[in-house]
Amino acid sequence: MELFFRAQGGRDIFFISQAPSNVTEYHKQIYLVMGFSAGNFAPDTRNKGKLQATKKGSRTLKEQGRVSMLFCGQFSPSSSHVNLTADDVQAILHPNSNSPKGTATSPTQLVSALARTLEAEILDLMPDYLLGHRICWTLFRHVKDAVECDMLRWLGPKWITQGYQLPFTAGYIFRSLCGDAKLPPTRELLDKAAAAYKEVLYPDTEEEVHSEVGNKIKVLQATAALPKIEPDPAPPVW
Repeated sequence: MELFFRAQGGRDIFFISQAPSNVTEYHKQIYLVMGFSAGNFAPDTRNKGKLQATKKGSRTLKEQGRVSMLFCGQFSPSSSHVNLTADDVQAILHPNSNSPKGTATSPTQLVSALARTLEAEILDLMPDYLLGHRICWTLFRHVKDAVECDMLRWLGPKWITQGYQLPFTAGYIFRSLCGDAKLPPTRELLDKAAAAYKEVLYPDTEEEVHSEVGNKIKVLQATAALPKIEPDPAPPVW
């Protein structure tokens, strides 16, 4: 996860407002990321039992490598010529600005800025999000199996009915630590989830170490170990 945190700009940018540091904050973040309003957690809120959603909807990952993506289509046989707009040029000249101002520049300066920006975006494009998704889905299936009996007693047979609901398992586990009307605060579900987490990500047997998931994790760990690319400074303008 540290690889994806870094690719998205850091923990405080990846999460809403700031990175959580305790159980209560993690529990809150689950709902904020799913698109529910922070007002639901205000002490004087009147919507007990019914969460209010935000107009923005659920949180999504930020697109990375904006300048590189301008040119990715031209490498396919059916793609057309890349026609850069004024906004595209400004994105090249000011890659870290969301609202860059117009800047007079020469063709040489533009090409130089393009080369530096493409170099800096190499690491942004390296994380394999689909691979990370498959690892997380494997982990959630193991966690679901580990806490299934407890969840059925607590929430009934409809606690998860579709595959896309697997990530909700994390929210339920944090909720169990806080407790509710049906369940007093308990660490039992967290301990079972932790055991499943360790089994998937830190296997003990040699056979499991060389399993498909183990090999995928090694790929992501190797990518995360790569140093951040710092492009060469811009040459002086003569």
